[in-house]
Amino acid sequence: MNAWWERTGTHEFDLVGAGHDGLPLVAGSVKWRENQPFNDRDLAKLAAARSVIPHAEQASLLAVSPHGVAPGVGVDVVLDAADLLTAWQA
Repeated sequence: MNAWWERTGTHEFDLVGAGHDGLPLVAGSVKWRENQPFNDRDLAKLAAARSVIPHAEQASLLAVSPHGVAPGVGVDVVLDAADLLTAWQA
C-alpha cells in the first residue's frame, strides 16, 4: 500500500492498495485524532474522492483511526491503534 494523489493535487489518499493485476482493491484514509473516531464527514470525503482513482469504483473503503469509527459510519475495513500495534509486533 502506498499514498496516492492525482496530478492536480486536489485529491490525496493516505492508502491505496492494488491487487496483482494493478487494479485498486482498497482506498483508505488515516485520521489520527486524540479524541475523535473516523466520522461520517471523513467517509463522505473518502467515498467522493475515490472516484478520481482510475478503476477504483469498486475499491473497498478503509478507515485507520485510533478510536475506530463513529456509530453508523459504514466503511468496509477499520483498523484501530490495537490493530496496528498487533501488526507491528508480528
